[in-house]
Amino acid sequence: MKHKTYKKFYIWCQRHGIGKILDQIPDKTYLEILYFLQCGKCFDIDNPQTYNEKLQWLKIHGGYENFSGLVDKVEAKKIATSIIGEKYIIPTYAVYEKVNQIDISALPKQFVLKCTHDSGSNIVCLDKENFNFERKKKKLEQAMKIDYSGYLREKQYRGITPRIIAEKFIGVDDKLPMDYKFFCFDGVPKIVMVAIDRDSAVKTNFYNMNFERLPLMIENPNFEDSFEIPSQFEEMKYLAGKLSQGYKHIRIDLYNVSSHIYFSEFTFQHWGGFSHIEPSIWNEIMGDWIP
Repeated sequence: MKHKTYKKFYIWCQRHGIGKILDQIPDKTYLEILYFLQCGKCFDIDNPQTYNEKLQWLKIHGGYENFSGLVDKVEAKKIATSIIGEKYIIPTYAVYEKVNQIDISALPKQFVLKCTHDSGSNIVCLDKENFNFERKKKKLEQAMKIDYSGYLREKQYRGITPRIIAEKFIGVDDKLPMDYKFFCFDGVPKIVMVAIDRDSAVKTNFYNMNFERLPLMIENPNFEDSFEIPSQFEEMKYLAGKLSQGYKHIRIDLYNVSSHIYFSEFTFQHWGGFSHIEPSIWNEIMGDWIP
């Protein structure tokens, strides 16, 4: 079962009151079943070996229930600011408790709306004059009703009060910014995933800390565009290392726009720990980085 298919199924269950039944399944059992559905094989969660398996183990034993502030999109900015300073933080225009509080007239020509408690509810406005907010509200209204912690048993999302944040659009020429996702282990960045958007399709490449391309693909196809090392790459590595201190494994997401680095978010489980990694040896290599 594909990630998106299961997510739709889980949301349907929550809307129809069946989600409570799923939520009663113990974490260990739930994750072992879901791992089989997502990855097509069984594993012993008490004896994890690969990267994906160890991410499942950490969901139970990693203390993630204490990390909600790191994934709440409002609180995460405050935490990142306290560590690396305000110059790297995307400006916030407003924070709303409910969708009907959003005042589009008070926002600039371009902006981004996103729920603070989930992943994937982003709405990008490139031109307010041609932006039909009424058509976009439904996406936000549906997202505000979902408890994201139960979907993949990511406990860090538990207890977050759903809100909507409006922030500055930092892209150039109406294009989404280049996304750099640093996979950090015990405060040390090991690899970086560079994500680009091509015709509404996300493509990604992976590089080591010398910015040498790695023979690795996770979920999204690779891109072949000519791509050079960012001039601020050493600074980005430093920031990723600083932001990841104290965590066995965490992904630090940064943007680099017109030579300016912005913090994006903290992520504890890449693809929820259910990603398809090719070649599979990298699932073992990355697993070895998590003791």
